[in-house]
Amino acid sequence: MGGVDLHDNGIANYRIRVKGKKWWWPLFSNAVDSAVVNSWKFYNLVNGEKSSQFDYRSKLVLSLLKSSSKKSNEETINESAVSITNTNLGRPSKNALPTAIRKDDIGHLIIRKNERRRCRNCQSQTIYSCKKCNVFLHPDCFQEFHEK
Repeated sequence: MGGVDLHDNGIANYRIRVKGKKWWWPLFSNAVDSAVVNSWKFYNLVNGEKSSQFDYRSKLVLSLLKSSSKKSNEETINESAVSITNTNLGRPSKNALPTAIRKDDIGHLIIRKNERRRCRNCQSQTIYSCKKCNVFLHPDCFQEFHEK
């Protein structure tokens, strides 16, 4: 099946056929198809040759893969250098509890609160917390948290 004109025919011959769940995906894939057909026609015009669209797309894909592999190698080198120099990425923890306070065995009591939050040890919901640490913990997780 062709198209209305030569441009639509060129798009229809090698259309990107990936189903997307988003409403904008057909618009995006049509824009990419249109850009590739335009660049193919311009390539033939400038070079004065009549290469097929399939050959042009193959060359285009290979050149994009080569350029992305060079960038990915450079990025991994840069990322490893950054990870070595800056280990504290992200937001600082609001409730960082010093280990000395957590393990001192003085004044740690389980109290029941009216609100529900996640247990610091097992991540499930609980209404119990440590009075001194102000950390939500299950009664089963209480001792384990204060010993590790």
